[in-house]
Amino acid sequence: MPTPIMLQRVASDGYTLVGDPIELLERSPIDGPVIEAPALTRTLGGQYVLFFSSNCFDSIFYDISYAIASTVEGEYATWS
Repeated sequence: MPTPIMLQRVASDGYTLVGDPIELLERSPIDGPVIEAPALTRTLGGQYVLFFSSNCFDSIFYDISYAIASTVEGEYATWS
């Protein structure tokens, strides 16, 4: 089952959805059955870094990975 990390624009009120969501990242086979807990930041150099957890939290394979893109909408290149 897919578990994509999505980006959704909101209005200035902080909760009204604007437009359609954008898929930033979908899990790969190395991520196991799920990716979750995204945190997105921007470097001083302007790159976007998306941190996320993968695999099941109760397994020895649970980890934190990251992906990098030059725009907030992506395309994100993953790193572990």
